[in-house]
Amino acid sequence: MLLRPYNMDSIAECIQHDPPPPIVCDGVKEYKVEQILDSWVFRGKLEYLVCWKGYGIKEHEWRPAKDVKGSK
Repeated sequence: MLLRPYNMDSIAECIQHDPPPPIVCDGVKEYKVEQILDSWVFRGKLEYLVCWKGYGIKEHEWRPAKDVKGSK
């Protein structure tokens, strides 16, 4: 057999928590930024690589600077 079913790694001592729900402000979902990992200019606009608080590495994403509260 060449294929095996995928089994998630489970470590007994490591408790996984669900990520925090977004804050809804004026009908728009907002998430807390844990850290800005990088920045670049794409098509003439500044973007940040954002690490969201409570979310894993798979959820890191590039966001326009205008979408990151407190950025200039």
